[in-house]
Amino acid sequence: MPGDHPINPDIDLVSGDFWGRNPHPELSWLRENAPVYFDGRVWGVATHAGVREVSLHPELFCNGDRKSVV
Repeated sequence: MPGDHPINPDIDLVSGDFWGRNPHPELSWLRENAPVYFDGRVWGVATHAGVREVSLHPELFCNGDRKSVV
């Protein structure tokens, strides 16, 4: 992982606790600072344009063994 990748320790994209509370401040931070983000376990895409790009090109983007966390 590049050393210049922005990190926010409050973001845990696979945590139920993260999604169970109000994550909007962290999601805003992602959109402004790291629209493509690695939280140490998974990659996340935080903008509509980014999600659309990934969704339209599954041949280019793979989530591990093609299983998704939704």
